[in-house]
Amino acid sequence: PKSAFRRPGIGRKEPFDAKLLRAIIPGYSRNGSGKAFTFYGITVKYKTSSWIVNRRYSQFEELHRKLSAVHKHRVPKLPPKTLNPNPSDPAFLARRRQALEAYLHAVLTDSVLRGHQYLASFLALDPGAANSGYIDHDWMSRTGGGSLSESKSRNP
Repeated sequence: PKSAFRRPGIGRKEPFDAKLLRAIIPGYSRNGSGKAFTFYGITVKYKTSSWIVNRRYSQFEELHRKLSAVHKHRVPKLPPKTLNPNPSDPAFLARRRQALEAYLHAVLTDSVLRGHQYLASFLALDPGAANSGYIDHDWMSRTGGGSLSESKSRNP
């Protein structure tokens, strides 16, 4: 399905074909200051453009809740939030990264879900994403300037 979504910064509105949208999660980054948490760096690709969107597990939960409220029986199962005694364990984080990537793949291959506004905001596709609660404006200050290139990846 085609919709009018557009990536911020492109500067022009063009038809958006959600079938051409791809997303992978090549790595994650841990915030080492204060209360530690993990960001998963999602590389979003559309035609010849690509960008990275950093999301926490809680933001995946929010996306899941919003999609489920509208399309309950279409939404794939979200990997569970675990009570892992060591949430910074690299093996656990690698498994979660893989599971979240599989979840995104399932959402993007569903003909209804892949064109949904909630997914567009989550992946920073639309001009309203800055006000959606999904854009992480304060990434540098909260992570000490960490980038995905300095993070853990599937191929260390």
